Amino acid sequence: MMQKRSIVLFCLAAVLLSVSCKKNRFKRNEFLEQMYDYKITPEIQQARQSFEVFNNDWNSYTASLSSDKLESSKASLMQALKDIEYIRFYNLGDIAKIYIYNTFSKTSPNTEGLWEYYETTNTFAQNDIASLPNTQRGIYLAEYLLFGPYAPDSVGTEKYNLLITAVSADALDNLNSLETAWEVYEKNFLKMTDDGVDGSYNILNNRIIHSIEDVVAKWLNPVLDSNDPTVAPGFYSKTYLDNVKIQVQQIYDVYLGKGTSDFNSIHTSLRKKNKKLADNMQNDFDELISYQNQLTMPIEHYVAEDISPIEEYKSMLKDLLVKFKLDVATELDIIITIGDTDGD
Repeated sequence: MMQKRSIVLFCLAAVLLSVSCKKNRFKRNEFLEQMYDYKITPEIQQARQSFEVFNNDWNSYTASLSSDKLESSKASLMQALKDIEYIRFYNLGDIAKIYIYNTFSKTSPNTEGLWEYYETTNTFAQNDIASLPNTQRGIYLAEYLLFGPYAPDSVGTEKYNLLITAVSADALDNLNSLETAWEVYEKNFLKMTDDGVDGSYNILNNRIIHSIEDVVAKWLNPVLDSNDPTVAPGFYSKTYLDNVKIQVQQIYDVYLGKGTSDFNSIHTSLRKKNKKLADNMQNDFDELISYQNQLTMPIEHYVAEDISPIEEYKSMLKDLLVKFKLDVATELDIIITIGDTDGD
């Protein structure tokens, strides 16, 4: 009886060990497939659908001029901004080369150029907006128009409403184009499993580095350098800090393998090679996420009262960046590339 029980326990232990090993193994092709299926595809779909909700809400408002529908439009745009910030990370590889993101996600609208265009134009259509520079189109232009200083007196007027309608339609069309572009890129993304600079694994690791650089250079530095909260993307809708936090959380989720289902990820790969470094990186991320969750006031509060929490936030991001560039990249044999894919 004891011998039978020992055999059962041995078999059970073997099964548990096998499951554990499978859970902690890392295969690059599986990682890329799961990254695509569990994160890239559903999150891009969600972002496009979310902006489509705003577009529909706005069209309902312009048909009725109902104050309730206007508030619904504002709420759905704020949600769309957040969902789109989740997918900013996916501006990588072949997608980055076609600059599709710049058609809808430029963070600093050229409002002076916009008003010059507005004053010299009587009506607006999607094709008109599509012909403008990228700084005069996109989601943050829609945010400025709907929440900015001219909105209280202008929203509801025919010409102004036509402009927002055209800007919204153009942005939605480009989000649809992004979804299509990723469907085309899928095959190359999944098959590029080699170690070279063009390998998808190398590209994703670099995208983590470049995303941290972008948060610092394009989101935090403009506010810190100018001491002007109005330069913050999403300032008028008070979504700026939330959208920064979303980008940082997304970097962590990609690193850790968090999507519609959890999956083995870059953290798993690093842990196989250097458990201590992997644990330290996770601890640093946890501290960063905990710290950013304490940043609960709008950015204008920090600029006016005490900017040091934002400076400390930047410092923590830069520390994390150094570790990714030096320690993680070395351990995983990552070839560091130039990150700025910003274009007009």
